[in-house]
Amino acid sequence: MNDPTGERKPLGMLDAVGLIVGIIIGAGIFETPAKVMAAVSSPFSGLMLWIGGAVVAFCGALCYAELAATYPTDAGEAEYLTHAFGQFAGWYFTWIQLVCFRTAAAIVSIAYVFAKYAQEIWPQQTGVYVTAIIVVLTCVNALGLRPGKWTQNLLATAKVLGLGGLILAGMYSSSSERTNIPISGGEPRSLALAVVLIMYAYSGWHETAYIVGDLKQPGRNLPRAMLAGVGAVTVVYLAVNLSALHKLGYWGLREIGLRETDNRFGPVLFEEAGWPGIWFSILVVIVTLGSTNGTILSGSRLFSTVGAMQPGYGWLAKGRTKRDAPLAALAIQMLICLSFVAVIEFQGRGVDGFDVIVYVTSPVLWIVFLSAGLSLVVLRFREPNRTREYQVPLYPIVPSVYIAGCIYMLYESTAFALQQRGPELWLMGILLAIGLPYWWFSGRNASSKRR
Repeated sequence: MNDPTGERKPLGMLDAVGLIVGIIIGAGIFETPAKVMAAVSSPFSGLMLWIGGAVVAFCGALCYAELAATYPTDAGEAEYLTHAFGQFAGWYFTWIQLVCFRTAAAIVSIAYVFAKYAQEIWPQQTGVYVTAIIVVLTCVNALGLRPGKWTQNLLATAKVLGLGGLILAGMYSSSSERTNIPISGGEPRSLALAVVLIMYAYSGWHETAYIVGDLKQPGRNLPRAMLAGVGAVTVVYLAVNLSALHKLGYWGLREIGLRETDNRFGPVLFEEAGWPGIWFSILVVIVTLGSTNGTILSGSRLFSTVGAMQPGYGWLAKGRTKRDAPLAALAIQMLICLSFVAVIEFQGRGVDGFDVIVYVTSPVLWIVFLSAGLSLVVLRFREPNRTREYQVPLYPIVPSVYIAGCIYMLYESTAFALQQRGPELWLMGILLAIGLPYWWFSGRNASSKRR
């Protein structure tokens, strides 16, 4: 779709693919394969789970492609939910993004993984590293869209090359001596947990929906970018699994997955190949830098867009620079992230910041994904005559597969979160609840600026 205003769009399809690959491929791929093999009875079953996760991710990407091409703004789900379920649904989604989805679940969680591996390169306090990566990457994106885009493309390329090194480490030499030695002891991991971890590793297929307003020919490039990005990630994930199975075998990988701590198989692959272990830490640092930068870039543009469209959020749309940097959104996003970091660091309980964030935010994440899938179905009925430059193929099979996957993930993640019953869960509940009175005072009686 050409921009009717003739405005030149700064992002092309390759930029969108880089964003998707950069965000999806995060820290999960370095621990999840071992945990998955510890939950299944054969390597074939494990690979089938990864392929099944890819199918759900593809279906989600197709659904988001239709929604984003039909409603081409950077507001993402806020736009779709408003059209499908009313103003409150879109408004409250923005609140969820502010206090949970975009800040804690996406940025802070991966920043903690970055800190964990950066400490192995240069010892420093966790809080210092987490704060530094959030502040520095926010400043990079404050310089304008192009610096943020170039940084993301560079990190995505380095990430894929680095994962290529991990794959080569597994294929570099003959199989380990323990490859075919069955192990005894240790309870198998939960199959449901394995599925949750796989879907966490694939999450991020929706990210280009937040930059569609800056994307050239979104009706044409958006679905291609989403499918190419998810396809590239799937190939990388399967190659990593096959490489690990070749080097360590099913039983060797399963042994790592059954450990109480340190389920990383990457260092083992590097050591078996005779490579320095610090290279693996450098690889993870690059991967997490790419994920964090991509999320900061897309999130700030989402907040800036909805700030100009929805009542009560005007402060998010302030300070747009000539270089297309949404300064207010970047600053507020950063401050909320740092608030989460402060809460975690000042607990003094030696908690793992990544684990804390994941278990309290996962149910909210899947509620949003499920709502987006349902909105596609609702809008097909409510707005049948609306022009759709891209339509989901095999409708309604594809949306049905995606919605069913979201319902399952919501059930499993909610059950896990309720089992924790920690103070972090109460904190998240309070933050989400605050949005209700805020809507009452700022948004309920105001007219939406949405076109």
